[in-house]
Amino acid sequence: MAELEKPDIAEVRRQLAEAEAKTSAADPGLVPMLNAMAKALADHGRLDEAQTNLDRVLTLQMTATGPDSLETAAALNSLAINHCLQYRYYEAIPLFERALEIRRNLLGQGHPEVARLLNNIGSLYTSLGEYQRSEEYLDQALTIYQTHGLGDGESAFKALNNLTGLYKETGRNGKAEETARRVFEMAGRLFGQEHPVFATVLNNLAEACAVNHKEAQAQELVLQGIALKRKQSEDHPELAVYLNNLADIYQRQDMFVEAEAAYREAMGLGTRVLGHSHPLVGLSHLGLGSMFALGQDVARAEAEYQAAMRILERAWGPDHPDVAMIQYQYGNMLLDENKLEQAESLFQSALRTLERAYGQRHPKVRDVLGKLSQSALELGKADEAMAYLRRMQELGGAAQAESGGHTETAHEA
Repeated sequence: MAELEKPDIAEVRRQLAEAEAKTSAADPGLVPMLNAMAKALADHGRLDEAQTNLDRVLTLQMTATGPDSLETAAALNSLAINHCLQYRYYEAIPLFERALEIRRNLLGQGHPEVARLLNNIGSLYTSLGEYQRSEEYLDQALTIYQTHGLGDGESAFKALNNLTGLYKETGRNGKAEETARRVFEMAGRLFGQEHPVFATVLNNLAEACAVNHKEAQAQELVLQGIALKRKQSEDHPELAVYLNNLADIYQRQDMFVEAEAAYREAMGLGTRVLGHSHPLVGLSHLGLGSMFALGQDVARAEAEYQAAMRILERAWGPDHPDVAMIQYQYGNMLLDENKLEQAESLFQSALRTLERAYGQRHPKVRDVLGKLSQSALELGKADEAMAYLRRMQELGGAAQAESGGHTETAHEA
């Protein structure tokens, strides 16, 4: 197998085999080797195989030190992070929460190790669209780090990186770019510009620049991130995220040939590494749908929107904000095609979801209200149209929201 020739995987596998030959499979002394094996596999995007090793670590640790030990909490945290990397967020939640309970009981509420878990859970809730809960967890983590004099260290870096994504998702674009630039500076100082984490930092700064209409700078940054990530692994799942983001940036600049090529490369990578039904593949379908809609290729756009909706509804449930944004974009195309009742239904569903996720004052909520006003007016529902319009104006007038792009989060081991 070609992957076994990766030097780091091959070496750790050899050491693990030697250790297993000298002891029993139930020896807790194998835990460091199993963790090293999991890390080497995860670094190359082989997350299912990494999980097998982490499951084994958790079993050994619970037997050796008990279900309420700090060692067990660490094993739970590592396993939860691996679930998050595979976008299996709901499977990660109980693992993180159990680890948090253990650390709070043993170390106290304000310990830095508790903050690590608060950061991880906050990151997870951003991914799930539960933004208020996310910000509460991330702010708590950052406060703990600052209290312990760790505000300029690696842990604070990770919390700030996660806050960047949260600010972008909730429409605070200026604050997102400001925080992303702070994270960029910290990453260079803490890790150096050749470290794998720097690819994530470049991608996130690119996204922050893009939502502030600095597309040329965003394109340069995300291309740097892609080049750096390819050095780590040509099959790493994060590459699909970066390629989708690059395609979004091309699309913003009307570079449609380049955008389609990047979306299809992301889709091919995601399908090959993660499977046809993975959310990253769904996001590639969404990008293609948006691009075809701009080109008025309605049949192809509709097929891509429907594929994206099927995948993301199955993965994240029908009430996730990303599903709502597909409904919004799909409905907008149908509105242009004078399919008014279908468009109105999609807009109403999107509005309910986005209000729950973002609150009533978010720019994306105002976007949907504007489209509902338009569809109601064209359907002859003048009173409803005026009600939607008044509500939109009360919230601040026309929306300025930007959609697309995904900021990568930073979990703490």
